[in-house]
Amino acid sequence: MWNYIKKLLAQFGMFPDSPSKVDPQLLKEFFSRIPEDFKERSEFLMKYRDESHPKDKQIDLKIIDRLLFELVVPNDRKTFNSSFGRSFQDLYEAVNKAVRLMFKKDFIAAEKILKKQYVEIVNLYIDTDEVEFHNFDSSLQESLYSKFSNPEKRVVLIPCDYSHFYKIYGSLKWELKQFPQAIEFYNLALKYNPASCKTCFDLCESYKEIKAFDKVAEISKQSLPFALTLEDIARLFRNLAICFEEQDLYQEAMDILVFSSCFDYPKNTEYEIGGLEMVHGIKPANPDNETIRKLFERHNIPKLRLNEIITEARNQAKLSSEYGLSELVDYYNSLADNLAKGLWAIKGIWEDE
Repeated sequence: MWNYIKKLLAQFGMFPDSPSKVDPQLLKEFFSRIPEDFKERSEFLMKYRDESHPKDKQIDLKIIDRLLFELVVPNDRKTFNSSFGRSFQDLYEAVNKAVRLMFKKDFIAAEKILKKQYVEIVNLYIDTDEVEFHNFDSSLQESLYSKFSNPEKRVVLIPCDYSHFYKIYGSLKWELKQFPQAIEFYNLALKYNPASCKTCFDLCESYKEIKAFDKVAEISKQSLPFALTLEDIARLFRNLAICFEEQDLYQEAMDILVFSSCFDYPKNTEYEIGGLEMVHGIKPANPDNETIRKLFERHNIPKLRLNEIITEARNQAKLSSEYGLSELVDYYNSLADNLAKGLWAIKGIWEDE
């Protein structure tokens, strides 16, 4: 894995969107100084990350951020967290313990554990005027966030899963029916991983509980570019349909519901379509391309960019294949294959799709 990381970064040399230029020889010398031992190289990178260097000699910090992030592979996250000190290991263990307690419905004990960790981390990794901190679930999410959100600040990847921690805390508050607090923690989870549709869905369900349908629409639109499955795309559209219905926009609710069924058609979609027809007399019919395009424009819904996501997923699969990472190859290819099945539904709606 370590050779893979070095080759990956050496292949990029500098990231395409980086404003800095680093001499290839300087980069090579830098790699030669990185220890092979996992704990030693982690400590080396963190120390380097915090040091100050002359601007014309500094290795682009984005390389260091990516290098740290690439160490966080799914089967080695616990080892990675523990290598950066007790606080990260405590966070990892606390989340797992709290989840086990939540399964047992012991929410008071679970909250006690999570609250202790919250106090310790709440003031760490706070965004500044120049930097925003994130932790993504995959390199694909990171790439799509950079591509679709075009952040003005420098993105720094943090070496622990804050997003997951806050999501679990939000789920605890949901179980306790403390929905404003659930919203607070889900928003923190989405801040650290703005490309997570799973967090988006949890947050939207909490907003529905307090009838904040404007926020449901806002969050669903923000998350649409990062939907990596047809099922997630359809669910986001169903969220918007609920918001349209709350605004008495019954035809638009029907149009986007029917459109959502092109991507996924669970039983509840059938019930929702039937409800609109029975209660409001709206007949279900396939909306044409012009109707969908105008609906998206009218409500500032971001267009689906399936081809771009498919291309990026294929690129990630190819890169993984070059270094024998078969599980990642299968994962990225399955994402691309799934999304490709939805291309027919958007053909002709947008010129570049």
